[in-house]
Amino acid sequence: MSTETAQETGAQKMRWYTVHVYSSMEKSVQRSIIERIGRSELKDLFGEVLLPIEKVEENRNGRKFETERRMYPGYVFVEMVMTEETWHLINSTPRVIEFLGNNHPVPLSDAEIAAMAGFSLGEYAALTAAGVISGIADGVELMEHRGRYMGEAGRNEAGENIGTMAAAIGDPAKVRECVELARQDGILVAANINAPTQTVVSGDREAVARFTEIAKEARLRVTPLAVGSAFHSPMMSPASEKMRSLILTKKITPCDFPVYSNLTARPISEYRRNGADDLSSPQTAEDIADAMALQLMSPVQWVKTVENLKAQGIDTVIEFGPGKTLSGLVKNIVKTIRPYNVENAESLENALSELCRRDS
Repeated sequence: MSTETAQETGAQKMRWYTVHVYSSMEKSVQRSIIERIGRSELKDLFGEVLLPIEKVEENRNGRKFETERRMYPGYVFVEMVMTEETWHLINSTPRVIEFLGNNHPVPLSDAEIAAMAGFSLGEYAALTAAGVISGIADGVELMEHRGRYMGEAGRNEAGENIGTMAAAIGDPAKVRECVELARQDGILVAANINAPTQTVVSGDREAVARFTEIAKEARLRVTPLAVGSAFHSPMMSPASEKMRSLILTKKITPCDFPVYSNLTARPISEYRRNGADDLSSPQTAEDIADAMALQLMSPVQWVKTVENLKAQGIDTVIEFGPGKTLSGLVKNIVKTIRPYNVENAESLENALSELCRRDS
């Protein structure tokens, strides 16, 4: 294999490598690798050995249990300097199948995590992954309450759902014109700017119905959406206020890592409540809480977000979660960005293998 010997490494930087292991044996393999490193003379060439897990609640016979779930079944991640000796130590560990890349392991590139972005609810997941929201438990709690508050905000005193949404395909300028014509005294906004020719409108049912008729006359294609309310519209103002209060009960840590905000299509680290352009003043938890809460009642600026990611120099994105909706939108917005979708162990392995081949 093409690696260096321990004598040749000097002060070489440690890199992260992906190790394929027997399914359901990840924790045992992680423990074995750590023990083998500790007994060897190569411990200075190793850093962390990670097995990403998340805590989830399960209901069994009416009782709630908290369990751990492996985020990437069949994989362990090792931080190390790659030499013949370190390769052999890992590869000879019982129940290890092989490095990703087999005899030519390719490290994960630092550039693979240059920024994060999430669509609507996904922004909260991105902020949790980046450490802005402290811990998966807080992230899940905030997301659960976000859904509940938004559902409550779209109902009248009788508990009836009074808001809805519709997707419009066509010239966005025409969509905006139709929104202005249909709004009248009601609530109606362009809520999700998904792609150059795909806009979702949101508002009260009467206004959305008027928009549908006017838009069809303007030769736009309109599809009603089966949603619980008028999300990302002013109707979500009560939910936004509740979320801001709840967010401020959690540990919120400003960070410089670029997590793009749906509200501004810019890194949330640049957001200041007073609207100041001067970023020399430190960001506060209140600034972040404002951006996260206002997102509920404001348009999702997805087109601008993807365009700004491209301007940052990003040419590859990885979509985590079921389906390929965002991957399709990204390709529609900037054709030179290559999207990958990861929703299970097989798609993770396929994405990592292709990325390794590209970088080799």
